[in-house]
Amino acid sequence: MSKSKYVVHFPMALFAIIMGLSGFCLAWVQNPWHMLLPKSLDKITIYISICFSVLVIILFTVLLILLILRIISCREEVKKDLKHPIKLNFFAAISVSLILISNLFLFLSHNLIFAQVFLYKLAYTIFIVGSILHFALTLFTFNSWLNHSHYKIESTNPAWFIPVVGNIIVPLAAMQYNHVLTASAFFSIGFIFWVILFTIILYRLFFHEPLPAKLTPMLCILLAPPSVGFVSYLAITQNSIDLMAIALYSMAVFIFLLLLLNFKRLAKAPFFLSAWAFSFPLAAFSIATSTVVKLFLNQTPYTYVANIFYTIVFVLLNIVIYYLIVRTIIQLKNDKIFVED
Repeated sequence: MSKSKYVVHFPMALFAIIMGLSGFCLAWVQNPWHMLLPKSLDKITIYISICFSVLVIILFTVLLILLILRIISCREEVKKDLKHPIKLNFFAAISVSLILISNLFLFLSHNLIFAQVFLYKLAYTIFIVGSILHFALTLFTFNSWLNHSHYKIESTNPAWFIPVVGNIIVPLAAMQYNHVLTASAFFSIGFIFWVILFTIILYRLFFHEPLPAKLTPMLCILLAPPSVGFVSYLAITQNSIDLMAIALYSMAVFIFLLLLLNFKRLAKAPFFLSAWAFSFPLAAFSIATSTVVKLFLNQTPYTYVANIFYTIVFVLLNIVIYYLIVRTIIQLKNDKIFVED
């Protein structure tokens, strides 16, 4: 019996779509404009967020089923992926997606009263599974880096942030359940490895060949750690705007502006699934900026500056997400997603 191409040629990078769309949903949920809208319009935005969240959860379920089928029927190919310097890192996108999906279920539990208890328990269970899985994948990936025979400096790229620096995402969910120690531990691991890997990746970008066209969009991943780190840090410290928080957000703003300077280079790159690397970092930066807006809500002139900047970022996020969805659908129709590398 022949195996389906959707199983044999399943690209792990598909889970970057889940990360991006989940982040997009959460960016809409965290939108500070909710506080300014009339109740009728506010309800409409909530309903849209609910529908989009459900669609993302369904898509994640479909991708997870395809992945499980691939693990069962294509074990050798999966083993090769686990030794690949790029594909290996996208396995951690599964656990990151689980953590983000748990946040979506938590949002649904707050708005779908008829299933509130069930959705809350489901969200908590998914959070626990996602966190444990991510920690295991962090250990596995780091061990692979230590005991390798085929990695070179050219093998490093921003996707390496996903497994180890991805730990910085856990506090976003952990603090919803008041797991301060868990949140602090994961934040510490993610933050320390961000500093280390950021240095290595900058060295690779400064002194070696540029990233190939297929990987160029991954430069945007550089925006994710300080953006998520800022939101996670505020969650742990109960919105303490200290030097650490300012440093994280300032670094995120700097990287965002740096990426804007490279817009032409990023826009000229051919469309690959790697283009979804634009989505989650931009969503994380949008959430970080919306948090700044809320913190400086009644502190002029910061209020005006923060609102204008947030509007630019949020509109850009929406444009990017809609563009990526359309281009991905076109690629899918043209049979360019599930193909052999």
